[in-house]
Amino acid sequence: MYFKSCRLCLSNDFVLLHPCTFPHRTKTSGLAGKCVIVTGSSSGKREATAILFARKGCNVTLCGQDSGRLQEAEEKCKQAGAAGGHTNRFITVAVPL
Repeated sequence: MYFKSCRLCLSNDFVLLHPCTFPHRTKTSGLAGKCVIVTGSSSGKREATAILFARKGCNVTLCGQDSGRLQEAEEKCKQAGAAGGHTNRFITVAVPL
């Protein structure tokens, strides 16, 4: 299902989100259990996006260049997921350039 107004694409398993659209601005019901990949998620708005998806119950893959900051972002996501009452799964992918 695709919502043009919020640029959020839902399939049976995955969520695709345009980089300038964030979960707090979109209808996010039914996201629990979905798999989300957030690139550049070691800091800033994209880290906040990953945390919001974790709070909504998504399984989040965090991608970025700095493995240390990615680990910190993963810990924040774990805390957000637990606070939302979810048992999320997280993967971090550090790709140094």
